[in-house]
Amino acid sequence: MDADHRSYREMVRRTRILFDSIRVSGLLEEENNRKIKKYLKASSLINQTEEVNNCRVRNDLIAATLMNDHGMYLYHDVKIAGPVPGVCVGDIFLYRSEMCVIGLHGQPQAGIDYLHASMSSNGQPIATSVVVSDEYNDDDQGEFIIYSGHGDMKQDQKLERGNLAMVTSMQYEIDVRVIRGISGFGVYKFMLSRVEGQPKMGSMILKEAGMLKRGQLCDILCMSFMMIFPMGRRILYLLKAEFPMLLLAQSMTTKKKMRAIECSECVDGCVSSIINGNTTPYSKSGILLKGMSLIYECGPFCSCPLHCRNRVTQKGIKYRLEVFRSNETSWGVRSLDPILAGTFICEFTRLVLTREQAEILTMDGEHNSLTIYPNRFLNRSTQEWGDLSMIDANHVHPAYPTLHFALDVSMMRNVASYISHSPTPNVFVQLVLFDNGNWMFPHLMVFAMENIPPMRELSLDHGVEAG
Repeated sequence: MDADHRSYREMVRRTRILFDSIRVSGLLEEENNRKIKKYLKASSLINQTEEVNNCRVRNDLIAATLMNDHGMYLYHDVKIAGPVPGVCVGDIFLYRSEMCVIGLHGQPQAGIDYLHASMSSNGQPIATSVVVSDEYNDDDQGEFIIYSGHGDMKQDQKLERGNLAMVTSMQYEIDVRVIRGISGFGVYKFMLSRVEGQPKMGSMILKEAGMLKRGQLCDILCMSFMMIFPMGRRILYLLKAEFPMLLLAQSMTTKKKMRAIECSECVDGCVSSIINGNTTPYSKSGILLKGMSLIYECGPFCSCPLHCRNRVTQKGIKYRLEVFRSNETSWGVRSLDPILAGTFICEFTRLVLTREQAEILTMDGEHNSLTIYPNRFLNRSTQEWGDLSMIDANHVHPAYPTLHFALDVSMMRNVASYISHSPTPNVFVQLVLFDNGNWMFPHLMVFAMENIPPMRELSLDHGVEAG
């Protein structure tokens, strides 16, 4: 990847993170509005047919509008024919509005985006991108697509606007971007063939991931771990962090510390708690609303059920993760499922050492590469999720505590230990506390910073400064 592509890729990445941060920040307000509406109806303060808000504005449209108002659309004044700088084959998008923000497809509803004749050098409209949809009977054969033209499917279509632009692009052999969406009358059909030499299609990657999930996943995982330890070295796979016995003993004898994370301080069914700043860290579906200095989840002394919304990271891994041999980073981790921005992936489990223990262990120099200082994870990239400073002058970045411990992965570790380093990561570490009252020893929970397609390598900014 050359320097120019990295620069554009980072620009697109930051724009998409901001879009998702704005969108997710409105989820809690949306929940509250629904509760108010339900209460008013139950109290007969409004009748059942009356609407509090006649039209519900989607959070993705709010995010797109705010970014447009602040001049944050990419390529806003131009229509790009061919690849959009910084967008890679296989990227996934949940909303049309997001594609508008980054300049991939400028039509919030229409399937064909095009350069108007008045803006074209040859005085004719030129198609720039299409969105493939099953709704319009598009025939997707992988290497080529039979695409249905623009217009009413219940009558003959006209050769105008997007349809005319498609014909012009065909005549002049101009590339058209394709975004795949996961009747008896005359309808225009356009066959689009792939440009040779492109990376593997996102739809093909999804198909391969599905095949792995149905039958070959276990074999791949077993083979990967056998390759990691070819000399018979034994590594204990940790499902959860191993904390120093002294800390656990102190926690058990000092129940007051443990009870700092008790449901007695939660209100409205654990939606918010005093200790979390009278707010909830997660949406109803378990999305992390923003990065926080430290999240207190409901713990063993809480009377709430295990499915409580404030126990997101304790519910375990939901995605099928694979440790694989990476061409770029030796060993890496990827998912066979798409991962949505803001969702929990896994815990960074390991043997936790005090600073004193770590200094003794690394005296011989052999354990330096196997000793990790978690303060390195709490860097600039960690603050990106939920960073609204570009649109909100009052936004305050979280202040992270100084952690006085180290992680030893020499003999005990889990899948997170194989997540590769990148200065432009797609995952980040969030500090979470639930089973002890000592904020100096939190759990390191890995969350997605962006929408991650299947089979794409996970990357984490490990930091460069000494811990």
